[in-house]
Amino acid sequence: MRRYKAYFVSKLTDCDGENAETDTCWDFAQDCSYISPEEHTEMTSLNHEVGKMLGSMISNPEKIWRTTGCPTLRSPMSARPFNERTNSGEG
Repeated sequence: MRRYKAYFVSKLTDCDGENAETDTCWDFAQDCSYISPEEHTEMTSLNHEVGKMLGSMISNPEKIWRTTGCPTLRSPMSARPFNERTNSGEG
């Protein structure tokens, strides 16, 4: 079980890196006048919020990773664990 949790945290860390790259892309988009300063402010603010959420999940993976058995990541669209939805064919 421990190695799967470590793999999960590794994937979250990958996401955090991608999020940091996205932040740089917003800077580039503003510098090239693809987006306005207001759009840049809004998008980087949202980007930073995603970074905070990822950081929290990386620091506390047990809040979403059940320590007994398989992972039970919850989808906001279903009260059932995500792995049960995908195994039932609902997608």
